[in-house]
Amino acid sequence: MNNIIYLSFILIFICFSCNQKSQTKITEPIEDYSYKGSGKYYFDFDAIEHYSLAIDIRDVDKKANNPRGTMEVLYRESEFISDTLYIDSLTDLNFNKYSINKIYFDSINQIFRDKYQPEIMGTTCIPWFSDILVFKKSNSISGVAKVCFHCLKHNIVGSKTETRGLGQSNDYEKLEQILIKNKGQ
Repeated sequence: MNNIIYLSFILIFICFSCNQKSQTKITEPIEDYSYKGSGKYYFDFDAIEHYSLAIDIRDVDKKANNPRGTMEVLYRESEFISDTLYIDSLTDLNFNKYSINKIYFDSINQIFRDKYQPEIMGTTCIPWFSDILVFKKSNSISGVAKVCFHCLKHNIVGSKTETRGLGQSNDYEKLEQILIKNKGQ
């Protein structure tokens, strides 16, 4: 009973936090303004799996097969590529799985690329990572990008280059549109 009350409280707090999303411009330089980006792609891949939360975030405590497990995936930020053991259980935790069509790989590569950003925009809400992209090379995980489109935040592991500029230049909007189109195919 206490777990249900606790999960409900957290969900309500997060929903209100993200509904009042505010962007703050961080005007301090990334390192220095002479950094132009390496142009390197984040991941080397030949397949991408997209996992998307199948239920509304506000209903996780009522409708999820395993509310505690689902909440952990939604809010946990990974640090290492070895922190990907949860991926095999995502479909059991109310995530739908989609294979990304190869026609979108070039567009996705342009989003997941180290590029120059003179300023970084940030948000103040608490993210829930309801979309997870698993990049694979020869059937092995080469990287994972957890994305919160509501808060415009991400958690990336396995990148071959700097990732702090992701999300600028409408990256989140572009990625979200690709994922929506892919689901419709």
